[in-house]
Amino acid sequence: MPQDHALSDTVSVTIIISLVVILIIITAALLFGNLNLQQKSAYVLSEMNNKTITNTNMFLYYHKAGDDVFLNSSSPGLHEMAFYVDNRTSTKRARPVPGLNTVTAGTLLYIYYNATQDVYRISSTMGPAELSDADTAEDCPLRIRIVDESARISLGTWNWSCEVKPVILTGPAPTVGYTNPASGYRGFPIVRGFNGTNFLDGATAMLNRTGGIPPEIPADSCTVLNATWMDCIFTLPPSALAPTSQRYNLVVTNPDGKQGMRANYFYVYTAAPYIYSGGSTPASGIQGATITITNLRGNYYQPTASVVYWQGTGTTIPLGSVTVRNMTSLTGTLAIPATAPSGYYNITVTNGDGRSYTRANQFRVRSNAPTVTGITNRTGYLGSLIIGNITGTNFVNGATARFNSTTLGDIASTSCIFVSNTSLKCTFDPAGKPVSASNGYNVVVKNPDGKEGMRASYFTLSARVPTVSGITNRSGYRGWLVIENVTGSNFLPGATVRFNHSTLPDISPVTPCTYVSETRLSCVFDMATRDPTPTYTYNVVVKNPDDVGGREGMRASYFWIQSPGPTISSSTNRSGGQGTTVAISRLAGNYFQPDTEVTYWRGAETLTFTPLSRPDRTTITGTLTVPATATIGYYNITVRNPYDGKTATLRNGFRVYALPPPAVSGISPSTGDRGVGVDPVIVSWTGFKSGASVRLYNGSTMVYSTTTHPSLTDTQISTSFNVPETVIKGTMNLRVYNPD
Repeated sequence: MPQDHALSDTVSVTIIISLVVILIIITAALLFGNLNLQQKSAYVLSEMNNKTITNTNMFLYYHKAGDDVFLNSSSPGLHEMAFYVDNRTSTKRARPVPGLNTVTAGTLLYIYYNATQDVYRISSTMGPAELSDADTAEDCPLRIRIVDESARISLGTWNWSCEVKPVILTGPAPTVGYTNPASGYRGFPIVRGFNGTNFLDGATAMLNRTGGIPPEIPADSCTVLNATWMDCIFTLPPSALAPTSQRYNLVVTNPDGKQGMRANYFYVYTAAPYIYSGGSTPASGIQGATITITNLRGNYYQPTASVVYWQGTGTTIPLGSVTVRNMTSLTGTLAIPATAPSGYYNITVTNGDGRSYTRANQFRVRSNAPTVTGITNRTGYLGSLIIGNITGTNFVNGATARFNSTTLGDIASTSCIFVSNTSLKCTFDPAGKPVSASNGYNVVVKNPDGKEGMRASYFTLSARVPTVSGITNRSGYRGWLVIENVTGSNFLPGATVRFNHSTLPDISPVTPCTYVSETRLSCVFDMATRDPTPTYTYNVVVKNPDDVGGREGMRASYFWIQSPGPTISSSTNRSGGQGTTVAISRLAGNYFQPDTEVTYWRGAETLTFTPLSRPDRTTITGTLTVPATATIGYYNITVRNPYDGKTATLRNGFRVYALPPPAVSGISPSTGDRGVGVDPVIVSWTGFKSGASVRLYNGSTMVYSTTTHPSLTDTQISTSFNVPETVIKGTMNLRVYNPD
């Protein structure tokens, strides 16, 4: 029977077309994402709990077994796992810390909250950096969801009500690898990190020996950083443990009680302490001081080490408040008694196990007596206060100072200001003290406790030697005072000045000199009885007072006395009338002496001159009486100095003239009653002379006369009338008669 090929062909074509359509759909889905091919979820075996580390609540996830998972969506892998933290109002996805991508079996994860960024983080370690970043999650209750993001399937949910519960993790037994160094010294705390496997959070460590002899040494604390590394702190006891030739086992115990051990691995050494030469800082101290030993360098110091500083058999100074910073350095406080002998001390360190070491002559106790190194003014002068800044050591507030000499005595300070323990500012008054040779005095400082320090032969007390540089008048005139301003240096109050010559008497001031400054004196000298000398005969000598040394200074050949003959240049007034007294307001000339005699003369006739003053050597004043009978004409003027008889004459220096007759110009009042006094009566006239009389005439007969005049001037007479009643009434003539 023939076969039906048409049906077979139709079926074949249909199958081919269906396959093409399916291929197109699959390709489109792959290109445009419309096809969802569901994969299987990750297989994980895990534990979830919470724990408090350094007062911070966090969540622990232990990936006990199963598939590897990835925490970053960008990481290649089959399974992306996410942790979501839900509270009442929101959901946050925990973020892995940088570098954490793959989670394998045996991994312990820490999930903690960071309040600053308001995020949850995931870390496989919980070291210092993570702890400083972690904050307590307190927005309770919380739910932790573990999601396979690749398969979009929940892998588990854990609810937390904020109640802290103990976490007991379990897993394979740990193994112990290595630590470096694998040794420590007894009596010292040590920090050791070691590796291994299967370390669980909360694992502990210890050092032990087989059979428990000697006793076990448990770690003070351990921090599990991850499943392969942990850090522990051990305090190795100071008591004798195993011999140094034997070792200890290093044992790690997980919270589930499973242990791992590295047998006969860790050495515990025994060593005596040691002090380095020059190891004490500071290396000296003063009696009575409490100092801090900032570093005693050495090795193998135990935390319970004690230290003593000692000298001989009787002096021991314990180091207080000992702090062992590490096995090579310790600090403490050294209270040095004021009575401790000075000198070098040994230092002994004793560890808690009784082993000790002594380093000889490592610390010096210095005397607290003051020392003197210097003074700013090493020379002082009598008559001046001495202010010195004294330097040294160990000065105490209240210290005093003095200049001292076994032969000259002491010069005590009048005041001392405490500046610091190395500086005093003191004032000394050397008045009346003996001068010394160069550096003849010691400088001594004494503290209030009586201890003294001295710089020997370090101060000189001297007397100032004045110098004379000049005087205002380098010559004086015989008979006259000389006012001098003496200039120079080192003059002291009470200094004297004199003009001195080896063959002539000294000329001293008439009164003590006035002290102006240490460079100037003002003095007055009297040359009345001094003889003239050649040019610059006298020396000018200045002497300071005896109580400040009495030293003298001299300017040699610097002063002389002159006595030239007088001269006359004019007379004021230059003329006068007969019968008058003329005021000579100035007889001018030069080189007059205080008692110079003056004569106005003409031939044998002289006029009487009465001197009034001789203010200086160029002027004489006085009055000249010209008699009414004096000869009219010119008179000569002669002066004569009394000390040497030298004279000078001004020819025709004064003229005497005749006065005109008097003339009456009026009278007031011009009337009066007989027998009644009239006072005053003023008669106006010219040419009146002293002694003139006023008369009344009736015709040629004088009826009344008066010569008593209360007042007489060149132009008026003031007098009084009392005409007798016997005089006939009528107009009278008035006449005035001069004495001539």
